[in-house]
Amino acid sequence: MHAAQIMVVAAIIGDLLWLLAYILIIRKGFQDKTYGVPMLALALNFTWEYIYTVRFPPSDWPHIVLRWAWFLADAVIVIQYFYYGKETGETSKLKEYFYPISIFTFVNAYLFQYLFRSHFYAPNGYENAFLINFLMSLLFVQFFFQRSPGLRGLSYGAAWAKMLGTAILSIIFALQRTQSIFRYEFMIYIYASTFLYDVIYIVLLARARRANRNLPASTEEPLTV
Repeated sequence: MHAAQIMVVAAIIGDLLWLLAYILIIRKGFQDKTYGVPMLALALNFTWEYIYTVRFPPSDWPHIVLRWAWFLADAVIVIQYFYYGKETGETSKLKEYFYPISIFTFVNAYLFQYLFRSHFYAPNGYENAFLINFLMSLLFVQFFFQRSPGLRGLSYGAAWAKMLGTAILSIIFALQRTQSIFRYEFMIYIYASTFLYDVIYIVLLARARRANRNLPASTEEPLTV
């Protein structure tokens, strides 16, 4: 198998790991009756997938199938957010303004994605996707402390799938871009920082899960993926 073919297979594996992360987040959200992605990260991620799946779809069929799978899975998480978020989300203390805040955030996220694409000439949205991924990883660490000690809606398996999928895709893009004449230090920083935050999040979840196992049976939280 040639190096180019290996890169393609690795990229598909990375994309499938992201799909697995979505599925595990959805499963955990229904189990705990909440949503499992921070609001801002969810808004940015969902609008990115809409723009680069529906408005400007990829040309090759594997990416078309994977993008639609991502988009539909993320749509379920958005439904969970609007169904459960008023009572369990980051804005639960502002219940009266939940829908205005949420709708404004999603609309603003869409405008950001659309204008980013035209201003920076990012027809495929790859750099934008990694920037969102970086922000998502950072927000997941914050999300952990908001959802502790019960870890409601936080999937340990999804954290691993996201970390591994992102790491694979980061390595692929880094290897491709290092052959370019353009400087690429900023994106290398984004890849490395995202990985660091993903590892921190996994460590926090693992420690909290071990602590929950030592709770009395009457107060112990169910530990699922």
